[in-house]
Amino acid sequence: MRIVVAALLGIALMAGVGCKRKGCTDPKASNYDPKAKKDDGSCVYRGCTDPNATNYNPKASIDDGSCIYPVTFNMSPSTGDGDITSAGGSGSNTIEWYNPQAVAEYAMDITTATRGSFRLIIKDAVGKVVLDRTLTKGVGDDSASGCTLPGTAGTWTITIEVTNFEGDATYTVDPAIGC
Repeated sequence: MRIVVAALLGIALMAGVGCKRKGCTDPKASNYDPKAKKDDGSCVYRGCTDPNATNYNPKASIDDGSCIYPVTFNMSPSTGDGDITSAGGSGSNTIEWYNPQAVAEYAMDITTATRGSFRLIIKDAVGKVVLDRTLTKGVGDDSASGCTLPGTAGTWTITIEVTNFEGDATYTVDPAIGC
């Protein structure tokens, strides 16, 4: 009887040697199990799950809010006009624009946007900020227009900044006399 028990115990121990613990064996996964010896396909990855984002991760199964979206700036230095398109991204762009006057008229619009903010910053020829205006979708007006503060004529800079912006935005800047 002792021989049978010892033999059964030996067989059980030998069977345990070949047993491999199953789990996620990828250290990059959020549920990585360092004790797992055999991958069972249960790995979970966090990351951007939107294929429209520039940092889309096809392995990600849980969206962690890290998606980055492209922003397209179409800005004309010759006319001072432009438009911006984005699917939820953030970014900025600056151009130089010649203003023969000391004041400029501006208009900006985010009527077709669904979220985010659009900021228009204009500096005169000596770098003085003559306009700093932000439109945020769902907060206040969707458009604005008027005149800049007086500045120095010459080469001005127009900077556009968008934050978490989804949709289209437009702006115009023109030299103004008697604004």
